[in-house]
Amino acid sequence: MKQIFHTEDYDQFNLYDMGINRPISRSMVNKLKKSIQGSNNLDCHPIVVDIDLNVLDGQHRLQAAKELGTTIYYVISERGKEIIPTVNSVQKQWGPLNYIEHYAARGDENYIWLRDFMKETELNFTILSQAFAHGPDRKELKEIIRAGEFKKLYFYTEKVERFLNFYLEILDMARAWKKTWPLGHTFNRGFCWALKCMFYTKKFRKNLFLRHYSYMHKMVVGNIIDKKTLASLIEIYNHKLYEHNRLTYEECILAQKEF
Repeated sequence: MKQIFHTEDYDQFNLYDMGINRPISRSMVNKLKKSIQGSNNLDCHPIVVDIDLNVLDGQHRLQAAKELGTTIYYVISERGKEIIPTVNSVQKQWGPLNYIEHYAARGDENYIWLRDFMKETELNFTILSQAFAHGPDRKELKEIIRAGEFKKLYFYTEKVERFLNFYLEILDMARAWKKTWPLGHTFNRGFCWALKCMFYTKKFRKNLFLRHYSYMHKMVVGNIIDKKTLASLIEIYNHKLYEHNRLTYEECILAQKEF
């Protein structure tokens, strides 16, 4: 069993740069302070630091103890910052964005690209995971992100790049309408899935759809029911088209499966 140390010298501890660990949450610190004032069990939950006293786990407990002026307890681990995602996952669970920031801060070029791409495009993880889902499904992608195994070359293929450029055109149109039409539906998983189904059909013509969508967008069923959203988008696309140019629901579903 590791030896537990204690101190009131809070300044001897160091926090890793933003991204290696999560940013400190003010609400969590306040919650911990209230808990400590009611029943101080910090001795039962020591923070974890490395041999250089860099905090691996417990930055919120350290901050709460510092603000209250109470003793902080700590144990020293022989391991380093590579264990931060693991120890945090048993506290407040990390989400995909936490792992992306963590691996980017550690210098992984694939995660640096992913972090910067999300910031540049303002696309959330739900949309990207749907766009990337040509191999693993969304749940598996989360596991790949968590394990540090994300590779840009596998996910950001030429086809995915073309689809995301198309999606961003839709998003730009929606932003222009946001005063009269809710923007939220464009960030919906079902909307992204439905667009992808149509986009990968051989008959799909992007400019034709954009033209129809520009004045028929209010027909979109903006909810999580993927099939209804797809049906709405197909109806928009097929507006005033001859039969042989129209898309069918079945061929859209097939195109998505083949992708």
